[in-house]
Amino acid sequence: MIVFHIDMDSYFASVEQQARPWLRGKPLVVSGRPDIHSVVAAASKEAKRFGIKAGMPTWEAKRLCPHVIFLPGDPDKYESVTRRFLAILVTYTPMVEVYSIDEVFLEATDVVRRYPDPVALAREIKARFREELGEWITCTIGIAPNKLLAKLATEQAKPDGIRWIKPEEVPAVLKATPVEAVCGIGPRIARRLAHMGVWTLADLQRIPEAYLRRVFGVYGRVLHLWGQGIDPTPLRPYWQEEDEKSIGHSHALPKPLRHPEGAKKVLHYLAVKTARRMRENSYVGRVVYALYRDEELGYHGAQKALSVPTCDERVIYETALA
Repeated sequence: MIVFHIDMDSYFASVEQQARPWLRGKPLVVSGRPDIHSVVAAASKEAKRFGIKAGMPTWEAKRLCPHVIFLPGDPDKYESVTRRFLAILVTYTPMVEVYSIDEVFLEATDVVRRYPDPVALAREIKARFREELGEWITCTIGIAPNKLLAKLATEQAKPDGIRWIKPEEVPAVLKATPVEAVCGIGPRIARRLAHMGVWTLADLQRIPEAYLRRVFGVYGRVLHLWGQGIDPTPLRPYWQEEDEKSIGHSHALPKPLRHPEGAKKVLHYLAVKTARRMRENSYVGRVVYALYRDEELGYHGAQKALSVPTCDERVIYETALA
C-alpha cells in the first residue's frame, strides 16, 4: 500500500497572505479575538523564524517578535480553501481521508501506477495547488506504506517538501524516531516508556506485547504494532460517515470575567451550547468532561459518568461545576 499524507504549510496564515498581498513576507499570526487572552492558531513562515508556533500564547508571540501582525481567524475563508484543495485531490482518487481542516491522507496505491514513482505524483499535486490555490498556499507531502509512517515523513519534509519512506527504509526510520515524535504518544506516555528504556520506536520491539498491554491496556497493542512500523488504523474516506464520539465547546475568558463568578457564567454558556448541539443531532451523553487552563498554561480537568444519559444543559453544567 502507498499512503500520502498532505499537510498544508502554516495554513491559516498562508491563506491570509494569499488573499492579502500586503501581508506577504511579513511575520503574521492568526489567533482568536485580539481583545482577549488567546493563543496562536497559525504562524506564517516568517513568524516561525522568530520561534513563534501554534498553541503559543499571543503575549509570548508578541515578546518574541514585537512587530508581528495579529489577525483574527476567518473560518469561512479557510473552509472554502479546504473545499477547493479537496476537490483537486478527489480527481486522483476517492480514497481521501479528511484528518483535519489542513491535513488529509490519500490511499494512492492504484494512482501511482500511472506515474514514474510516487514522488512524481506528489510534485503534480503540489503544482496544481500552486496553480489553482495560489503560490503562497503550499503543502508538505509524506509518502509511506501506512498512515503512521506517512505522517512521520511529512514532519521530516516540512515546510513545502516531499519525503518518500520506502519499505526498505522503515527499520532505519524506526531507529531514528523518538517515541514523542509520534502523534498519539504524549509526554506522560513518553516518560513511562523512558522508564522502560524505550526512547525510539525501534526500542518498542524489545518489550513483549503482553507487558505493554499490562501497562497500557489495549493501547499497548497499538504501541507494539508501531514498534514494528505497522499502523492498525484504517484509512477512512471522507464519504464514509463516522458517528461523533464527543461534543464540546471551549472559550477564552475575557479579562472582566476572570474571577470565580465570571468563570461560572462562561461554563454555563458552554453547557448550553453543547446541549443545544446534542439535541440538534439527537445525541445524549453519559460522561461529562471539564477542562481549564491556568495562567501558567497548565491543564486541569476531571470527568464524571452519569447514571442516566442526558442532553440537558442544567445537568451538564452542574456536573461540570462539581
